[in-house]
Amino acid sequence: MFFSKISPDSLNRLLRNKQIISLTLQSNTDFSYTKENKPESGKRAELEFVINPAFQFAKPAIAIKSDTINSRRKILQYDLSKELARQNDLYNAKRLLTFQVKKLSDEIPAMELYEREKATKKLAALNQELLNVKPIEDNAGKIRIQLQQLDIKTVEVPEVILINGYLNYFAL
Repeated sequence: MFFSKISPDSLNRLLRNKQIISLTLQSNTDFSYTKENKPESGKRAELEFVINPAFQFAKPAIAIKSDTINSRRKILQYDLSKELARQNDLYNAKRLLTFQVKKLSDEIPAMELYEREKATKKLAALNQELLNVKPIEDNAGKIRIQLQQLDIKTVEVPEVILINGYLNYFAL
């Protein structure tokens, strides 16, 4: 009798109370068993003339595509740090322009006429430059949401133990 992709529990039910002539097993995970009164282990077993053989399978591993998820997380964290640095640079540039406008506005009344005209033109240019500064677009929130979604996607899924094999037994 051939069997394919059965669970350890189904294997135990299949082998219960059978006088086995030959049994060949193969699993996707390691298991331990006794052969000729010696403990054995591996992903494959061949037994002959046994009654009620016992197999212990290792607990299933947790399957997470951690490599791809961690790579994506690192990329998003890098993007987030670049975005925050970009926002900080824009904020500092706007603050510097605002400071220059305020300082020049405070200094103009105390200047001589020639310097005042020159400073007024510079003030107009600074005000125009300040008006042309684009508002700071906050993309960091979008990146944070993507990072949170990654955390949601990392649900742990136990690996399924599957067993294939051939069984030859006495039928009573």
